[in-house]
Order: sequence, then structure tokens, then C-alpha cells
Amino acid sequence: MNESVMPARTQHLVDDIHVRRVLPRHHCRMVGPFVFLDHLSPDDMPPDQELYVPPHAHAGLETVTYLLSGALLHRDSLGTRQEIRPGDVNWMTAGRGIAHIEDGRSSAVESNQPLHLAQVWVALPADKRDIAPAFVHHPAQSLPEWEDGGAHIRLLAGQLSGQRSPVLTHSPLAYVDLDMAAGASLSLDVSPAFELAIYVIEGELTAAGVDGAAEPCELMRLPQEDYVRLQTGVPTRALLLGGEPLDPRPVVRDNCALDSLDAIKAFQADYKAGKFGRIA
Repeated sequence: MNESVMPARTQHLVDDIHVRRVLPRHHCRMVGPFVFLDHLSPDDMPPDQELYVPPHAHAGLETVTYLLSGALLHRDSLGTRQEIRPGDVNWMTAGRGIAHIEDGRSSAVESNQPLHLAQVWVALPADKRDIAPAFVHHPAQSLPEWEDGGAHIRLLAGQLSGQRSPVLTHSPLAYVDLDMAAGASLSLDVSPAFELAIYVIEGELTAAGVDGAAEPCELMRLPQEDYVRLQTGVPTRALLLGGEPLDPRPVVRDNCALDSLDAIKAFQADYKAGKFGRIA
């Protein structure tokens, strides 16, 4: 068994909708500061089902829902109302606490494309977990993009190969959308302090230092080096993510990444008591 390559598991989300839960895994709780990755593909959407995730609260982490197709409306307890379109980065810093709604219903957004998305959570360092909540929208055209080795690269957040995303992060990381042509061979400069993994959305790829290949809906953990080398023989779409590991690592549960389980229980009790406002 290749422990560097891990298949996503099926996880119920809402109604009759299930997602591919990539992180956390039993033997891979975090990749750098990334503590969560869900993938929702058009194949996961039952006929005539629309996505609506009702109000829920986060604390101690940051969330981003990244669309490959379709549209989604974000609303939160700060009063934000923002549509998400493919290629955009909507970066929500939960900090001491925020509630939000994710709405893909036709009554909320117009789109003639099926909904296809990935959502990640990035845990905040211990000294940042109580910062004020915030939300920033970065349209697709504001993000660095370039071609290399037969791949189109979009840097969603962090730093990679001398490029820097405008998205503000609270620890060193990289979050990257890779669209690789058949026969692509790509080398990317990264920090050797980064824990890294790559999730294959479609296609197949191999990586230097890892036995075997990663196929659709599989996560491949990468060696800690000062480069990442990837190859594919078929058109491939993948997400590269990771960064410097957090010390101390947070406890992750119930949409939170905090210092302890008691802190998470206290936050959820405060949220249920209405201490984090309402979503208009």
C-alpha cells in the first residue's frame, strides 16, 4: 500500500448531496496549515438538487471556496454579500468567530454551468486565532497566472516560484490551481520548510520522490524539498496546497480550529446564544 497516495472518502454534506472529503485523514490530519479539503463535483449533485448550506459558524481558521464552474453566493454575519465565480478567491478569516451561508440555488445566483468546487480551511497560528473576523474578495483577474512546462498555473494564495498572490495570509503557505496539458512536465520552486500535497481533480500525475501515480479524487503527499516536479501523460487538473506546519497544532472540530476541545465547545455555545450576530 502506498501511504503517500490517499483516496478521498464520501461524506454527507446537506440534503441528498455528498462530497469527496480529502482532509482530514486518519494518518494525515493537516498539510502545513491546511486542515480541511472538500471536493464537490457535478457528479455528486443529484438531479434537480441545488446546494444550500444553512448558517453555521467558524472560529480560529480561514475558509475559501474555489469554483471550477458554476456560481455561489456567500453571505455572512459581517453583512457581506458576494457572488463567487470560477477563478475567484473569496478569503474569509473567521478569527474569533463568524457565521456564513453558502447558496448555490437559482434564486440566489444565475449560472448555466454545473456547480463544481473545492473548499479548504486554513488554520490560524495560535497568536492569530482570536483576531477580528474579515472577508476579502479577489477576482480571478487579480491573481498571478503563468504558463510553464505545458501547465497553466494560477496562484490562489501564498508564494510559489517567485510569484506572490495578493491574498493576505497569516502563515507561509501556497495554494495553487494547476491545469496541465497531456505530456506536461513541470518544476516549481517551493520552500523546503513546506509540507505539501496535491489533489487530482481529473487526469493523472506523478511526482518526483513518490512511488506510483495519483488519479482522480486522490491526494498525494509530496516530499519536503526545495522544488516540486510533476509529470502527466493526460490532461490533468489538480490543486497543490501546503505550507509551514503550525506549532502548536490546533484542535479541529465542529468548523473550528482552536486551542482545545473546551474552547470549541464554548465557542459553539456562544454562537447558539446569538453572540455572533445574524445573517441578514
